Amino acid sequence: MKEIAYDNGFINRWELERYDAKWINKIGPLAKAFFDANPERLTDDDIEEICAGEQGEVDETYGNLHGFKELLESLNDYFNNH
Repeated sequence: MKEIAYDNGFINRWELERYDAKWINKIGPLAKAFFDANPERLTDDDIEEICAGEQGEVDETYGNLHGFKELLESLNDYFNNH
């Protein structure tokens, strides 16, 4: 959420860093499931790429990993409805 928020200007000098419990409760369990299944991907670089990377490259790199589709759908929902 943080990477998406910063990348898209949701957080700036006028909008402070804060997160709605609705999104935390939606994205958190899916992120946990993804990173529990793919612990080698729990790096700052991977998190940034998943949240703010080029869609085609993200799909190619992570698309076949367990739990990615569900995580990506929730992140896209956050991006589109924040």
